[in-house]
Amino acid sequence: MADKHTPGPWRVGDAGMTVFGPPQGLPPLVVARTQNRDNAKAIAALPELIEAARRASDILSQAFAGDPTARELRRILARIDGEDA
Repeated sequence: MADKHTPGPWRVGDAGMTVFGPPQGLPPLVVARTQNRDNAKAIAALPELIEAARRASDILSQAFAGDPTARELRRILARIDGEDA
């Protein structure tokens, strides 16, 4: 399924508490504002993490269709996609 969130890459701003989307002109697109740099870094990594999780889900679904971890990963990805799962 196509991602509905702002496409990556996302980056942490110079002050360390704002996450910006891909460069699209001025003003830059603010994806999130956080209370600390660690949260900002975690949020900025989400587009890449979601893409990696989708690839892992495809592999797990083929190799271990009934595995609880594979089902849990599919459920979480469905939540990201806005589906009730």
